Amino acid sequence: MPEFRFEIPNEKTGSYRIVSLMIILVNTLVFGRFCFSSDPHFYIPAALAALLNLGYGIYFYRAFRQKQHAVLRVDYLFLLNAIAWAVMGQYLAATGMLLIAMLGFFSSKKLLLVFSAEGIRYPSFPAKHITWTQVEQAMLKDDILTIDLRNNQLLQLNICQSPTPQEVAVFNAFCKTAVEDGVGGQTTSATMGD
Repeated sequence: MPEFRFEIPNEKTGSYRIVSLMIILVNTLVFGRFCFSSDPHFYIPAALAALLNLGYGIYFYRAFRQKQHAVLRVDYLFLLNAIAWAVMGQYLAATGMLLIAMLGFFSSKKLLLVFSAEGIRYPSFPAKHITWTQVEQAMLKDDILTIDLRNNQLLQLNICQSPTPQEVAVFNAFCKTAVEDGVGGQTTSATMGD
């Protein structure tokens, strides 16, 4: 049973980077403030966390300005911040940073659109499943994936990697057969082989 996977660009990464920079800035300032608090137990963890946030913030900002991906993921910094907050006894802030880090791991994953005999799995939260009976037409042309639904919705998505012309032909034949059959799992086209 063939399965086709297409990676589509994650258009929310720009927003995530801006929010991440703001969180790094706030953490740097608050950790810096804790360095000068009256409790000497906070000085070392707060100073280390402030320096770590400041250094990573500069690195992350430079990568952001140059439109490059940071090699070191910001989510790991947020996990380290959560540990620093917990060491300092600030459990609410530690929990918040832990949640932000977890959301970051989920939001930065690759978005894969999967076509199979059962239907189309669209990468949303929660994942959306489109059956072939809901599809009027699906095709790939010029790295643009078009899915025309029977309820007059039209999805057009750019894909990240260009398939070969042979792969495009096999995929389009698979979609045509699946739409004509209308019921997933009952396609028998010869082009759907390995």
